[in-house]
Amino acid sequence: MANGVGVCTCNIAGAFDIEYDGIISASMTAGTDIKLTADEIILVGPTLGTINIQAYPYPPHPATNLERTLGVRCPTKVQAQITWVRRYDCDNNIYYFIPQRGGTASIEGETPAGISFEQGPFLSYESFSASASSGPATVYLDTTHYDGFNLIYTGSPIPFESGRPEPMNILASKLPAGVELYLQSFSMDITPPHNATVSYSFAFVYNLP
Repeated sequence: MANGVGVCTCNIAGAFDIEYDGIISASMTAGTDIKLTADEIILVGPTLGTINIQAYPYPPHPATNLERTLGVRCPTKVQAQITWVRRYDCDNNIYYFIPQRGGTASIEGETPAGISFEQGPFLSYESFSASASSGPATVYLDTTHYDGFNLIYTGSPIPFESGRPEPMNILASKLPAGVELYLQSFSMDITPPHNATVSYSFAFVYNLP
């Protein structure tokens, strides 16, 4: 691309090659660190970006509705944060993601299949969400919120352990060679009888050769 002239192609979402089953959506944003010095010298640094993926967390064609909700019958939310220490080597123009062991996690509601804490839960308390916008007789639920440490997810489409973060080599056909993804956060949302969904947020860096 030169002088702001780019290229776009039209494709079918169902044919998007993401290497996993059950993907609902995937999106990417990125930007390159570009600075202008006082001497009007342009400095070009690494390109940093994020990739967000939403998916169904069960194998294709589940036999029962209970499989679509991972065995839970109450509204459930799961969240995990994965910590990476970021360091920039200005001498070599390289941006590093360094894994940091351990991360907070929570489960609100029932514990779905494929979800567990490595440590905990350490604390539990009541949680609720009530709204009378549709009338005072609107039903609401009390749920229990559990806080723990290091979420372990063994389900689909991308299993992980938040306490042992590792770079992932996925979307190789869409990213420059050698670029790895760093999982930053994960969430699961289940509202029976609707299908369960999971969301992943990844960071990535493309260091100029």
